[in-house]
Amino acid sequence: MPNALDSDHFIPEQRLPVKPLLTTLHAAYASMARAGSSGLALLDDEQPAYFVTADFVHAALISAAETLINTDRVETAAISRVSQYIARFFSNSGFREQLTNILKGAEPIALRISPRTLDSEIDPTELVQQSDRYGLYRVLSPSASRSGWYAVQSGLNKGVFTPPATYTCVNGHQNDDFDWGICIVCQAALCTRP
Repeated sequence: MPNALDSDHFIPEQRLPVKPLLTTLHAAYASMARAGSSGLALLDDEQPAYFVTADFVHAALISAAETLINTDRVETAAISRVSQYIARFFSNSGFREQLTNILKGAEPIALRISPRTLDSEIDPTELVQQSDRYGLYRVLSPSASRSGWYAVQSGLNKGVFTPPATYTCVNGHQNDDFDWGICIVCQAALCTRP
């Protein structure tokens, strides 16, 4: 019988960084960059609650920058919380379209994580057929020696294994994110590098 640990939907625990839901966009993107992962699990009061991709955070950062440019509000990645953008994503289809436009048609991904922890022996094909509310499940093996996450969406785990874009300035300095659009070392303009 197939199990969650042997599935191509399985994401080992060490490949997915975990942060509190109140993490800033800046800290979220930086933690993914340090972990070499394009995904992040977010905890709400120690309980896994949401999963976001680097593309989602990237688009939210650009949205925060556009808000700063177009209004008098002071909203930057240094203070904007991931939770603000997740709430807007799930409650406002116009915002979802805005993020998709920022990503030039790519889909920003934010998923709910099930509060239910799965035994690794479960047949994961049942989850794919039953799940319409949750996109990610916590998985524990009976011995707790292997744990991780089960992604309902096919191919999501491959994205997690792909590091997010890094940012270098025109002078070659490495930056974890593009919060201000300038280098933290020399204040030169940043360039995206895949």
